[in-house]
Amino acid sequence: MPNVCFITPTYRGDIEQFDLLRRSIRAFAPNYEHVVIVQTEDYALFRDRFSEPGLTLLKSSELLSRALERKRKILQPKPLRKFYKRLSGQNVSGWHTQQLSKIFALAHGGFEAAAFLGPHE
Repeated sequence: MPNVCFITPTYRGDIEQFDLLRRSIRAFAPNYEHVVIVQTEDYALFRDRFSEPGLTLLKSSELLSRALERKRKILQPKPLRKFYKRLSGQNVSGWHTQQLSKIFALAHGGFEAAAFLGPHE
């Protein structure tokens, strides 16, 4: 079998859907590694609930540069999002940081390939 893993970006708002995804993987693909990118501030919540073999939890701060992680945190609350973009001239969305996190997670793990799975993709 090739060196393949599943990669999932998630956060506390998707924790119930993520639980269902984990149960599906345990039932139908138990031999595959599952790398999960969790927003840094949600890491402890996921670690406490999902510590199990075959699962690697990575904080977003482990994958993104300091500048991108800072922008990701600033852009989270919707009321501040437009203000920050206008003030800084930067247009980095949560979606963009999530895509970069997926790419960096694949490079970080030493896997040949990955299937990107989301709690609701």
